Amino acid sequence: MNELWASTVFLRTFLILLGMILVISYYSMKLWVDLLPFTFFRILITPGIAIHEYSHAIACLLTGAPVSSITIFDKDGGSVVHGNPKIKIIGPVIIAMAPIAGALLIFSLMGFLLNYPFNIKVNSFESFFKSLGNVPWTKWQVYLYLYACINLMMTIAPSKQDLKNCQWGLIGTFIIICLLEYTKILNGQALANKSIEFYVPFLIISMLCLLITVPFCLIKKSK
Repeated sequence: MNELWASTVFLRTFLILLGMILVISYYSMKLWVDLLPFTFFRILITPGIAIHEYSHAIACLLTGAPVSSITIFDKDGGSVVHGNPKIKIIGPVIIAMAPIAGALLIFSLMGFLLNYPFNIKVNSFESFFKSLGNVPWTKWQVYLYLYACINLMMTIAPSKQDLKNCQWGLIGTFIIICLLEYTKILNGQALANKSIEFYVPFLIISMLCLLITVPFCLIKKSK
């Protein structure tokens, strides 16, 4: 058992990062819904909803699932109505988890296009706060980047229905990854390092946005 635990470093890293994304997304959405008028809030996160739903739609096309309709402006959020994918087991997983991949790709693209205006380093507390001080706060690119991050952060998480649709496929996928790592077919450490490199910048900025939001919510509730 200890050997299995030690050999599945990528799976453990991925699950921890995924868990952090889901928690931050859930609480960010909850705080912003309480803080802002609902209609204004929905308009504010429309780009994120569009990325979320079109990520589902692209994943449907890739897995052979016919798409009947795509909704962005529904009162309960967006939705994609689709049939069963031709790729079994892993197909529903790809469709359900597509918004995570879509959001991270858009996050990386925004960073590239805006010349990475919010480059935060986390080697130590000192480097972290020094990086914050080096952010060019007077440039509009910083605020566009933060707006994009807030959008992606609040709409990145799969819905309960998404998770329900792929629960058995997700469990099967995790078991397969576990076996591939255990048998050394997958280089778990290398994949874990890449995952950290890819996910952590988004997580840091998302956590900062969440922490900034908390005082405003507390002030509103105290009135």
